[in-house]
Amino acid sequence: MHSGLKQEQSKTFEYLFKELVKRKSSKNYRIELLQIYKKHLRKSIGSKLIFEIKSSHIESIIKKIEHLSQSRQHKILGITSQVFYEAIECGDIQRSPILKKHKVKIDKEEQKFIIKEARAVFKAVTHYLLEIEDNPLFRVMGFMLVEQARRKNEIYQMKWCDINFDTESCRIPAKTSKNRRGLTFRLHSNTISALQELYAYNTSSIRAPKSTDFVLKYRNKIHISSFDYEFKKLKSKMIDYFKSEDNMHIIPILDQYTPHKFRNLFATYYYNVKKIEQSAIGLVLGHINEKQVEQYITYYDSHIVGDFIL
Repeated sequence: MHSGLKQEQSKTFEYLFKELVKRKSSKNYRIELLQIYKKHLRKSIGSKLIFEIKSSHIESIIKKIEHLSQSRQHKILGITSQVFYEAIECGDIQRSPILKKHKVKIDKEEQKFIIKEARAVFKAVTHYLLEIEDNPLFRVMGFMLVEQARRKNEIYQMKWCDINFDTESCRIPAKTSKNRRGLTFRLHSNTISALQELYAYNTSSIRAPKSTDFVLKYRNKIHISSFDYEFKKLKSKMIDYFKSEDNMHIIPILDQYTPHKFRNLFATYYYNVKKIEQSAIGLVLGHINEKQVEQYITYYDSHIVGDFIL
């Protein structure tokens, strides 16, 4: 086994949890998460290597917190899920030990609240990207997350040859896709505008991008080395703007968002607000397994088919 792989696999849940907490911009939220970890997670799985944690460990945690309110249980399992989602994105594990049966059953009133929350975040973020953000690179990054539900590795490995302005579509090559299946998806008008703006900016300030150039690159021609670092900068700019606009209720919600969390936002928003069928959302997310898709969606209702995939 390669030494690099050994190093990746040697990460404990505690290490990954604390790394996740460091990236939260709200000090109060960081404190709350560390309290959750110390009280409910450290003893059970803190010292375990991330790939050693099984569904039985999660079941043990659930039994210990079942006396808490639904919202509190949901928050504990939610932040725990974020750790596993990031471990999956980094290739440390193949799947999360948190299964569908482990999900906290949320009553209808709380479901409606979550949907209202998702609608507010979606509208606030898209407004910021459309009207406030002046960095074309950040606009592309933001719309690829919120409007297209792309994984971060798909975004930072995207090349200009993958973008087709004529058909208003984007191609994810099989070698880039997590499930090793190629995908071509329609681009939202906001995403197209942001891409055209970035292309024009690069042409005027550097040179016309080559087809083999990465879409996300700096003015000094250095490819983005840390997507998480750039994402944190974008999220910090959004939070500062919402503070200045007294849109304070959005801040603690947005502060919890990772790049992967925007896939949940996309699924929940388009399923409940835009009434897009679950199977169509699954195709956008790159999942054909119905159970996998259900993990991204909070609420269920009657829907119509959406035309996302070419």
